[in-house]
Amino acid sequence: MVAVSIEAYNWNVAYKRTLAKRVRLNSAILTNKYWYYPVLDDRSEYLQVGSGVECSSFCGKWVGTTVCENVEGHSGLSVDGVDATGKYVVRHRHWFCKNPLCPKCFARGFAVRRAGSFEGRLEEGVRRGLGEIQHITVSPSVEDRVLSEAELRKKCGRALLARGVYAFGMIFHARRIDRERNGLVFSPHFHSGGFLRDDYVRCRNCTERVCEGYGNEGKCIGFEARTRQEYKKDGMIVKVHEERKTVFGTFYYLFNHCSVKLSFLKRFHVVTWWGKASNKQYKSVPLKSEVVCCLCGEDMKRKVYVGKRELIKDTGHVGYKPVFVMEPFDADDGEPNFLDAVGRRNYGSREYG
Repeated sequence: MVAVSIEAYNWNVAYKRTLAKRVRLNSAILTNKYWYYPVLDDRSEYLQVGSGVECSSFCGKWVGTTVCENVEGHSGLSVDGVDATGKYVVRHRHWFCKNPLCPKCFARGFAVRRAGSFEGRLEEGVRRGLGEIQHITVSPSVEDRVLSEAELRKKCGRALLARGVYAFGMIFHARRIDRERNGLVFSPHFHSGGFLRDDYVRCRNCTERVCEGYGNEGKCIGFEARTRQEYKKDGMIVKVHEERKTVFGTFYYLFNHCSVKLSFLKRFHVVTWWGKASNKQYKSVPLKSEVVCCLCGEDMKRKVYVGKRELIKDTGHVGYKPVFVMEPFDADDGEPNFLDAVGRRNYGSREYG
């Protein structure tokens, strides 16, 4: 849930005129078109995540490093083009708030937390025997775009239920990329993660494509046949995407460019759960997060940096890199660059992105 203050009313205007300022706060904004492309529509009640203002002086605060010491596993590999042979893989740790509009924290704070919670909810559904997790998109017709977000959400949710998606969560996206105009245009749709009544493997591996021809009603009872029949009734385009590499990675990507609706009377829900995955059925069960090396997959350990080389800790600095490689020992005096950390603070959690 997202609570928006009165000051948030002008955040969409701020988005259009302070891209340079947001980049100074978080240089990673320039790596994703959804984060830096201008909004080309006048639907100011819908804001892109990361398009607001910094929430506090604690946002993005550097809190330490985690290190992978498995130098043997890094042999012949590289990070951002830098050879990692014989080196540690080092990851910066920061404190990030939960506000989706904060330009410093939306990607590594809000999106990471929400994706972890979303994954946990779906994995609990798997344990309860709901089936295999699928990534599904539902897009309303152009005529339906005049409806409010709440009305669209209800109509899209019912469209999924009618097609046999019986347990799912929905994430709101207000815009898509217009490649010809190099901007974001209003095109509301919902991404969903959930479970189908019938296994989609049948449709995914189908070579006959009976469902695509006219006059073939009743010859196929799979999902693709059902969604084509339902489309004639409600005009909703529903697509089941290819198999995911990771559940967390899929929904992290969806959360890091979703949309938030300004609301002064009640909280706006970025995610709503339907069917057998609704709040009445069971609650979210966040998975315990682990910090693993991007090269070898080993667990990374919290370390204290004591080396002489100055680390770039500011997320807005043009040279900032969240993950990099470094020699275990100083080249001049042979002293270690990292020492074991002591204390009980859990820098390894997603709280510290």
